[in-house]
Amino acid sequence: MLRLIRANGTIFELFKILENSTPGFAAGLINALDPPTVVALIDKTIAEGRSIGTLSLALRELVERNMPEPDGRTQLTALEGHLGGEPMLRLIRANGTIFELFKILENSTPGFAAGLINALDPPTVVALIDKTIAEERSIGTLSFSLRELQKSDPISKAKLERAIGVEGFWRLVLGAGDLNDLSYLLADLTGEFRESALAPDAAPKSATWAKLACRGGFYAISRFVKDSIDNLPPETRRQFEAAMTEVLPEIAGASAWPDLSSGLAIAEQIAHAPLRAALETAAFERIDRQDIDDLGFNSFIDAANGLYHLWRRREALRPDLGRRLWSLLPERRAWPEDPLLFVGARFLLQIGRSEEISQLDAEKLLLSFSKMPPSVEVEKTLPGPLYLFSWNLFALWYARGKSISDQFAELQSKEFWTRVEDVVAKHAVRRGRNQDKLNVLALAGLLTLLLSGRTNRLTHALRGHITGISWLIKEAEDLTFIPAILALKGLWLIDPHQARFSADRRARLLAKAAEYDERGPAIDFLCDWLRDDRRHRPLAGKDRTGRK
Repeated sequence: MLRLIRANGTIFELFKILENSTPGFAAGLINALDPPTVVALIDKTIAEGRSIGTLSLALRELVERNMPEPDGRTQLTALEGHLGGEPMLRLIRANGTIFELFKILENSTPGFAAGLINALDPPTVVALIDKTIAEERSIGTLSFSLRELQKSDPISKAKLERAIGVEGFWRLVLGAGDLNDLSYLLADLTGEFRESALAPDAAPKSATWAKLACRGGFYAISRFVKDSIDNLPPETRRQFEAAMTEVLPEIAGASAWPDLSSGLAIAEQIAHAPLRAALETAAFERIDRQDIDDLGFNSFIDAANGLYHLWRRREALRPDLGRRLWSLLPERRAWPEDPLLFVGARFLLQIGRSEEISQLDAEKLLLSFSKMPPSVEVEKTLPGPLYLFSWNLFALWYARGKSISDQFAELQSKEFWTRVEDVVAKHAVRRGRNQDKLNVLALAGLLTLLLSGRTNRLTHALRGHITGISWLIKEAEDLTFIPAILALKGLWLIDPHQARFSADRRARLLAKAAEYDERGPAIDFLCDWLRDDRRHRPLAGKDRTGRK
């Protein structure tokens, strides 16, 4: 097989075969490698211009496999011994970008990553940054690589930062990123490098901040202000604020409804009052200018976001929007079956609870998002949109839909709810930020709160995979009422003692319910659930959700 790969293949084919072979076969291939073969394969890969974007996937697979005894190494370590840092860097420089460099570093052993970083020189760094910009490669996931390097080898991470340099960092961000990418990167840089990069003599001036803001959209600005504004020293912050004063109205006016919607949701969490006000003012001016007779949408998700924010902001338009609802939405056959369906459905279901929507239209909305067909891509949907969809489906059913079904669970098939459980299990084992973990927990909490017979399987899916329970409890308690309850319910599955719904915790949660401008029967249901002193979990038997 190796003779065939050397004759007709490249490093790409070698890695793909290793990734998809049995452990024994892969070990045999690795043992058969020699320096001339590796050099030949690298040379052919460069000559043919083959993509190396997926090589890191093979590295990730090989780290889980061991070479036959008595070798004692992983297959990844054995393969790296044949490749060498300098030859691999030669391949990356010829056929890759900063993206490929970071992904290979992320999925290599600490020793091999250190060798790659030590082999970096200024011309190579410049060339990789130039190619990243020229090929318009995304830099949105580079922060994950930095985070993994911090865990495995902080010294090499600092060396990598120094090799790129402050000037190279800004050239990369300004050429290939936006404010959202920058926010992720700043969070995972070392403190020393972050401070150097944001110093007034190194950071962008107002005009350059404005250009960077325009590369993204309204959401990217909101995200940066929420998570990164406190990192900026006073003069750098002044330059940033001056830029936002100039460009925010234009960006808000040009942003698609989904981008505006997600940006406004983030803006509500911003502590910096002047910038929060500037963001909201720009967005609200866009919404307030909208003439309903000129209203039109390009897609289902565009319509769902636009209708939701017009509904919230322009109360006087609600009766007219309610009457025009179905004419403003695209035909049902044009609705997506990917994760955007759940994102948009959440907004439309919220509208459906309003009294300005007729009972007939409320029931039509509920039916539109019930009995999801198997073709809907549940598995590709993140836990956050899934729990928000499911909660809003429940809230509309509980308020206005019991004539359709006397049990909430029956709005979807058993197969659908099992697929949602599988999403919990899949994401529980993934490395992620605490917010990602809280979304997984909220989805698990919702399933056990509103459906019966799910506790054991979801407990098994979570325990041993999601850790840091004490920290997650603190962060869950800082959330607003509904996500706080659902995330704590999920945490209760892992640690019923720490996450118990004690009298004090329930009192604090009940106080959060007063923060909602518009309450409804579903929030009252949660409040009643909290007030029930007999339980720290849903009662057995039939309860107010219609379960048995």
